Amino acid sequence: MKTISVKGMGEVSAAPDTARLTLTLTAENENCMECSKAAAVMADEMTETAKSLGFADKDLRSGRYDLSVKYEDSHTPDGRYVRTFAGFMCTQTLSVEFPLDMERVSEVITAFAACKAQPQLHICFSIADSEPLRQKALTAAAENARLTAETLCRASGAKLGGLVRIMSGTENMNIISNTDMNLPVAAPAIRLAKAALPMPEDVSINENAVFEWEIE
Repeated sequence: MKTISVKGMGEVSAAPDTARLTLTLTAENENCMECSKAAAVMADEMTETAKSLGFADKDLRSGRYDLSVKYEDSHTPDGRYVRTFAGFMCTQTLSVEFPLDMERVSEVITAFAACKAQPQLHICFSIADSEPLRQKALTAAAENARLTAETLCRASGAKLGGLVRIMSGTENMNIISNTDMNLPVAAPAIRLAKAALPMPEDVSINENAVFEWEIE
């Protein structure tokens, strides 16, 4: 049995519908317990700010929590390398997702940037449910493969027969837009939030698979 195998590729894009804001908080203190307490106070302020924006308790999610020892590196007059204890540092991240609306994004950024804790802000954009896009990409891959196979058969004087098998390929589900924002803390971030924010780029999903047909 003679066959032909063709790799089909499909790509689909769509505008993001979800915004995700990540807050990075950093507390420092010479005392470990006091450092932890300061971090907790910062997190509480984020929770209260989220509530003031209409978010539920479950909407603000905890991420990384890192309590570490700080050291300062220096050299003695005779050239020896010395590490000196400099206290403790606690870094934690919190995040909140919400339907994408640029006015809402500006409102949320402005509120968190005004917090006493001065969180570092990072916002990215994605699609809440990527499965429909994936299905469209697979359909496009199948159509692309068949079109290519039919073109090759016509060019070579052959006729495309029945489908023998499909071998699934790799996928690239980049459901995060290439547009993201890292914002400075406090007043500069507030000024940026009140300015016109750019609309994020579309997200894209790529799918491919290998199709094998009989040829006559």
